[in-house]
Amino acid sequence: MRWFLTMGFVTVGALAASAMPAVYEVTEVQDGGSITGRVTFKGTPPSGEKLVVSTDNEVCGTEKPSRALLIGADGGIRNAVARVRRIERGKAWHPVEHTLGQTDCRFEPHVLLMNPGADLHILNTDRIAHNVRSYGRGPVFNIGHPRLVEKLVVENLAEQVTDPDVIRIGCDLHPWMTSYIVIKEHPYYSVTDENGSFQLTDVPPGKYDLEIWHETLGEMKRAVTVRPKEETVVVFETGL
Repeated sequence: MRWFLTMGFVTVGALAASAMPAVYEVTEVQDGGSITGRVTFKGTPPSGEKLVVSTDNEVCGTEKPSRALLIGADGGIRNAVARVRRIERGKAWHPVEHTLGQTDCRFEPHVLLMNPGADLHILNTDRIAHNVRSYGRGPVFNIGHPRLVEKLVVENLAEQVTDPDVIRIGCDLHPWMTSYIVIKEHPYYSVTDENGSFQLTDVPPGKYDLEIWHETLGEMKRAVTVRPKEETVVVFETGL
């Protein structure tokens, strides 16, 4: 059975404002349900912004399309982060190597989800000098990436910043380069695809808050109920 919920933006804020929970308990999920959803733009999408490329034009070109608000042909919003709140136990973490690439003078991916305690692997395939800097309150990390060094590693990234939730990343040498790293509280996180779609699986039955964060549009939130072996479908709508 499917359960449908539709809503629009209700608040604007930073995901980083919420505190990370002290403990997440890994347990076997019995009769888990799923949350499937879309984040969509209501109305006429704004025209895409072009970012001026001011240095290293022979490698980077002369302009880059902004990725601050990517809207598909059917209105789906890409690169929004969906996460379940108020969940203290559930499925195990999936081990993965977290990689932030510097390719064609852009960070890839634009939004990267990371497990707490994980290392950040930084690749440079452009063969020009970059640097990778975090922005936010308190201490930042700032790593120069020489053109002939392909890979660098930041160990336990969450310990390198004061607010390890949403971390904005930039390059001082190429100011149009921006990305976001989201440190997960638990495995129930997802980034929307080119259709604005996301899916969270093996969710323990119960009542939760489902939260969406987007770098330009802020936050939206809704209470959801996950029932055993059932799918809850949520549609978020927003406009500027």
